[in-house]
Amino acid sequence: MAYYKLEPQIPSHSKSKPITHYINTDEESYGHGYYRIQLMYDVDEVHAKELTEAEYLARRRKKSD
Repeated sequence: MAYYKLEPQIPSHSKSKPITHYINTDEESYGHGYYRIQLMYDVDEVHAKELTEAEYLARRRKKSD
């Protein structure tokens, strides 16, 4: 299993905080998640970063606070 942080590169959002989506490959394949983000925001480029399990779980704790 792998964890990813995907951020669509939207030209009009260059000065604001990037939109971030998190996926894990148990729930969704990397290619499907990447393609879904491209279609959702109608962009060609999506910045992807692989996360460790600890980083992914830490992100989940912050969200629920």
